[in-house]
Amino acid sequence: MRKFEMSNSGIWKFGIRKFVGNRCNRLLIVFLTLGLLAVWGTGARAALQVGGYFETTGQGMFGGGSPSGDDTPSYLLANHLKLRLDLPDYKDFGAHAEFNAVHLSGAEQPGISDLQPISIDRLYVTYNNPAFDLTVGKQRFSWGMGTAFRPVDRFNPPNPVDPSSTRAGKNGVELTVPLGQLSSISAIAVHDGGGASGAGVANPWTTGLRARTNVGQTDLAVSVADDRVRDARTLGLEAKGDLLVGYHAEAVYEYPGRAFDQGKWTYAVGVDNSWGENLFALVEYLHDQSGGDSPEKYRWDLLGTSRQWLGTDYLFGALTYKTDDYSSLSLSVLRNLKDEGTIITPGFTTEVADGVTLSLKGILVRAPEGSEYRPAGPLPGMREATVEARLKLAF
Repeated sequence: MRKFEMSNSGIWKFGIRKFVGNRCNRLLIVFLTLGLLAVWGTGARAALQVGGYFETTGQGMFGGGSPSGDDTPSYLLANHLKLRLDLPDYKDFGAHAEFNAVHLSGAEQPGISDLQPISIDRLYVTYNNPAFDLTVGKQRFSWGMGTAFRPVDRFNPPNPVDPSSTRAGKNGVELTVPLGQLSSISAIAVHDGGGASGAGVANPWTTGLRARTNVGQTDLAVSVADDRVRDARTLGLEAKGDLLVGYHAEAVYEYPGRAFDQGKWTYAVGVDNSWGENLFALVEYLHDQSGGDSPEKYRWDLLGTSRQWLGTDYLFGALTYKTDDYSSLSLSVLRNLKDEGTIITPGFTTEVADGVTLSLKGILVRAPEGSEYRPAGPLPGMREATVEARLKLAF
């Protein structure tokens, strides 16, 4: 399971990649900067839109799983400035950029040593016309229809521990051609070099095609992907609709490659329902044939590269209750059904003033020693209890 995710709504990131660390990224920055200047020079600069937020997050961590191997409490304080810049479409061209400035203080924790104080989340230019849409640069590529589990998504899969967290962008190109009002086909090429999964790979690209349509009240999609970094070729199927309650399902067949000597299926199904405008519930189940059915069979060496989780069966549930127009309570549970590791996340969010949001969250880990969430030996796990407070000022 990918743990310790640093994001706009979570403070940890597993294996944060350095954006400017290779030639492809540097060339991309130069190319996009020239594109931004070109659009800027057209006269659209008068319509430049600037936004973002400043966020202060404090965490206290307790119980087993500390880097020192004991139960010593630790804390972390993060100040995060997000800046968004938008150039609205001008003669079919547009541009978007997002920059982060992060300052951390507190106990040393695994997974943050590669964090850059200043980073780029998004930096892309767009060209949109009735015939096609083209986006070039660092962007979010998102396939799949699930919340916690999206096995179809080979590029920016959600973190099941915190599905609402903003996912990092990837460098690449996406071309979408509409095929009527509710149908389209997309072609993508995503560069995944320079990170843990792409370092030293001769062809660090993932390419894919995805076709979407709607039949009645059901959204359908089929996709194929060729992941050269992980030597994986996949076929994906997706569906989402309503049958008394909302439902979604997706399945991926991965052809034999470097990680597996025979084809494997991964599928996820989920149902959701709302009662009025105040109460919402979601349940999702994931089965992965390529995972291990016990900790002794986990492929720890592939975690964070070709694997996002280690086991075969997972269950995720989330409940949200809106107490009033400004506040809500939430509770989510993630469970590895094989090793019985469980993560419980209660939360409370309220808008204390216009543009000012206060969030409180707890993360409780109940897992046996040697399981996915509390591995044995030198591998980092999760602390038994984490409390978090976050104050966010949007502008």
